[in-house]
Amino acid sequence: MINSLANETKNIIATALVVKAIETGFNHRLYDSLLVGLSKMGTEKLFGEVLEATDKLSLEEQEELMDVLSRRIAERRRGLIAQDIRSARNEFQKGGCHPATPDDLMSEILS
Repeated sequence: MINSLANETKNIIATALVVKAIETGFNHRLYDSLLVGLSKMGTEKLFGEVLEATDKLSLEEQEELMDVLSRRIAERRRGLIAQDIRSARNEFQKGGCHPATPDDLMSEILS
């Protein structure tokens, strides 16, 4: 859960950078200074600023931002699922778990 929140926070930070860049007209110095500033800010303050900056975008830009965030979140979740699968396979190969039928699982749970 904590890792998930950390990933969500990273997405918000990335979003803040994009929003600020859109608002001000992208330039590398601004982007770099935003990175430094964001690394020093608390996530609560950052979240509020992201929301405020998002309100300044047009409806179309907000929809585009939502689409980008949705795709990024889906990609991260797929990555987490793939990581869980790799971990489960490693555990299985090391003998840490064994195949079981649903009836076997229920018997184990109820015992």
